[in-house]
Parts: sequence; C-alpha cells; structure tokens
Amino acid sequence: MSERGVAQAIALKIGITSQPVSQWSRVPAEHAPTVARLAGLTPHDVRPDVYGPSDTGPVVEECAA
Repeated sequence: MSERGVAQAIALKIGITSQPVSQWSRVPAEHAPTVARLAGLTPHDVRPDVYGPSDTGPVVEECAA
C-alpha cells in the first residue's frame, strides 16, 4: 500500500481527513492505539515515549557473577 493509501486508511478509521495524517511527524498519543491495531503493533511500539517500551522484545536474562 502506498503512503497515501496508508494515510487514507488511518484517517478513515479515526474519522478525520488524510491530510493531517500525512503531516504527522509522529502519531499523536490519542491515536496510537488505533494506528497500532491497524499496523499489527502495540501502542508501546508506536509511542514508547507515552506508553513505555514494549514488553514483546527479546528476553534478556542477567547472569549472576
């Protein structure tokens, strides 16, 4: 899907026009859950500054020395 098509799909789901979506430098926090769901991600992946880091990353175990 083209960038324009993605912006149109997101805009349709959140009820706005595609123009503001195409101008986002990052997803506004209030739209992160919807955008994440559409992209198959978590809100943590879309906006870690708001929702914190994702816990779906690799598990790293610490070794006791």
